[in-house]
Amino acid sequence: MLPPMQDGRPLHPGIELPPQLGKASFKRKVEFLAGRHCADQAIQRLAPQPLPDIPITAAGLPSWPDGIVGSITHAGRFVSAAVALRKDAIGIGIDCESRMTRNVALEIATLVATPSELAAAMAQTRLDENDALTLLFSAKEAVFKCLYPLTGLFFTFLDVEVVVAGTAPCRFTARVPAAYLPHRPPAAGLSGAFGLDGSYCHTGIALVV
Repeated sequence: MLPPMQDGRPLHPGIELPPQLGKASFKRKVEFLAGRHCADQAIQRLAPQPLPDIPITAAGLPSWPDGIVGSITHAGRFVSAAVALRKDAIGIGIDCESRMTRNVALEIATLVATPSELAAAMAQTRLDENDALTLLFSAKEAVFKCLYPLTGLFFTFLDVEVVVAGTAPCRFTARVPAAYLPHRPPAAGLSGAFGLDGSYCHTGIALVV
């Protein structure tokens, strides 16, 4: 991730900060500009068009151009975006999280997953508790980013159950109440993928047509 100005020049020309970020921190401004830059690059590869405007909704999420669905994520110095044509996908959610320290994991564990859910994720992946909890946290964030634009409904981490299939391939299934999963049978769930590198946990999920 880079600062919004470099050598006195805008790093991402054509991308403007929205008024609601006028008093935001420097970090938040950098995250916005870098995220929109990634989104623009992804859209150009998918469906080349004039630089699209991607404003912020009242819920703080990107408002995608007509015919496009997508998701943006950032953590630390990492930022990325994923997009798809609306005719191919109903929703997309991606998330990146810095791998949790032990102190953070202990503080939020009961808010993120049930003990049995966490134990199952550890057994399937052979990750330690900190990394397994990071994975579950990130997967549930990706599920929210995918589903909230479709329903406008908020839900908690404990409303979502994530079942990790293993690390070869790195897949998971998310089960959510029927109200949060439009156009699917309640038992169908959502299928996603994950990966961990030296600093981050990455998750992604798509609701295809």
